[in-house]
Amino acid sequence: GASVAPVPGAAAPGTTATSAIERTGGTNVVLGGTHLVALGALLVVLTAGIAVLGFAALKRGENATPATATPTVEAGPVSGSPQVQPDQQAAVPAPTLPEPAPSEALPPPPSPAAAPPARNPASSSGPAAQADAAMRKAKAAPKPPEVVLPPEPLPAPAVEPPPPPIPEVAPITFKDVKVLVVQGKSMRDRDAVLRLAGDRLSVLDRSGQSEILSLPYSSIVQAFYSRSKQPRWKGPDGKDAVASVDLGKMSFFRGDRNWLILTTQADPVFIRFEDADLRAALPVVEERIGVKIQR
Repeated sequence: GASVAPVPGAAAPGTTATSAIERTGGTNVVLGGTHLVALGALLVVLTAGIAVLGFAALKRGENATPATATPTVEAGPVSGSPQVQPDQQAAVPAPTLPEPAPSEALPPPPSPAAAPPARNPASSSGPAAQADAAMRKAKAAPKPPEVVLPPEPLPAPAVEPPPPPIPEVAPITFKDVKVLVVQGKSMRDRDAVLRLAGDRLSVLDRSGQSEILSLPYSSIVQAFYSRSKQPRWKGPDGKDAVASVDLGKMSFFRGDRNWLILTTQADPVFIRFEDADLRAALPVVEERIGVKIQR
């Protein structure tokens, strides 16, 4: 129903608008009713295509992303397009939830040994709790460095001093003594010389050159003096002991004599003194041998 105003100098009716435009050089476009109907149909088709593409995109988004509550919008009838009844609409499938993605690796739970022990509030005070706290403080406190002391030197072994040397004393000699010696089955006296020197008692022959016997002082057990015809002393059992001496043919005329008896682990030793030497000999012998002379 549009009308085009006549252009001055336009062609007669029946000629096309193109010819008029070409002749005048203008830019006006004249649309008729048919053109408008075609343009409207094109718009309807484009709108329907956009709706279809939007619907397809919506379905893809529901399958790829978690379902969200989307309000359903019912599109009204579009002019120039056939209406679709509700019973003719395709059933929209229920949205499917995507499978949950595998959870990231979580750190392992702390071990029971690392967890602090639970404290009993009832036992948080008292002697036991204080002792426990003191023990924990003692364990937590750093230990002082150990001081390693050098080992103490061992004491030197005690060295016993050597025995003092025996003082040298001048030897003492008594001449004109008699000593009993064994001859066969009897004992007879023999002229001798008594010598006390160093640590021993020696009996020499009359000349003083040959030694008859030698007796260390330490070997003498007991010492006895007897004034009798035969030597007399006490044995280890405490009983009297008598030695039998051969005094010769005229022995019954002889009187008592001075006998010194020295007992040892072996046989005793018998020495006879004259009366002139007796008083000087006994004290010296007793001092040198270190044994008291029993009378």
